[in-house]
Amino acid sequence: MAAAFTVRVEEIRPLIFKMRALERKVQRRLKKKAVGAAGRVVLKAARRLVPRGATGLLRDALSVNSKARGKSAVAVVGPRTGGRWVGPRKGVKYRKLSKIGERYAQQGVYPPFYAHMVEKGHGGRRGPARARPFLGPALERNRESAFLAMRDTLSAGILKEQGGD
Repeated sequence: MAAAFTVRVEEIRPLIFKMRALERKVQRRLKKKAVGAAGRVVLKAARRLVPRGATGLLRDALSVNSKARGKSAVAVVGPRTGGRWVGPRKGVKYRKLSKIGERYAQQGVYPPFYAHMVEKGHGGRRGPARARPFLGPALERNRESAFLAMRDTLSAGILKEQGGD
């Protein structure tokens, strides 16, 4: 279910050179913020495209998680897990449930389990279910606007860090 796009370095080379002058901690923060902005563009489109089921919980569960390590940065768009799994210990499945995790428990559904089956389709016991993709098309249709959001966020952050030139 993972879909990715790479950035054309030639288009942001001046920003990369400006970023090298900043501290590593600041670089990491700016990269994380920039890929997060791109991820939010894709998230907004994915929420519009996701098929509405009986509960509508899959759309509400979608979120962006961005990380920056070393020279790379990644934004992951997908359903939130809703809590921290600790296993079946004394009947407790979660240490702490988030608000979305409480909704999972109330409605008895778990979007991280079935999101890939909605996206790609499946051949289940009750018969095959056709694919109803939402993340892939969201990325494909918004590739350029996600790149522009990332570039703009990165350039604004660099300007702010360099003293607002």
